[in-house]
Amino acid sequence: MAEQKEKTAEDVFAEFGVGTGDVAMRKFIRGQRRLNKRFYKTMEAILDHLKKGQQVPDQALLKAEKLNEGVPGDGPGCGSK
Repeated sequence: MAEQKEKTAEDVFAEFGVGTGDVAMRKFIRGQRRLNKRFYKTMEAILDHLKKGQQVPDQALLKAEKLNEGVPGDGPGCGSK
C-alpha cells in the first residue's frame, strides 16, 4: 500500500470549507488534530510494549494494532499513519 502524504492544516481547512476568517474553528481543528496524533502515537507505544517478549502473537493485540492503523472512514488527516 502506498504511503499517503500527511495533510497540512491548510489542506484540512480547505476540505472542511473553513475560511481564513474563522479563527475559532481553525484553532479547534488544529487542537483536535494534535490530540488525535498523540492518541495514535500513544496507542502504538502501548501495543509495541505489550508485544515485546511474546512467543506467540496475541490475537487481541493484533486486532488492536489493525484498528489503530488509520483513521476510520475517510479521515481528513490527523497525523495517524
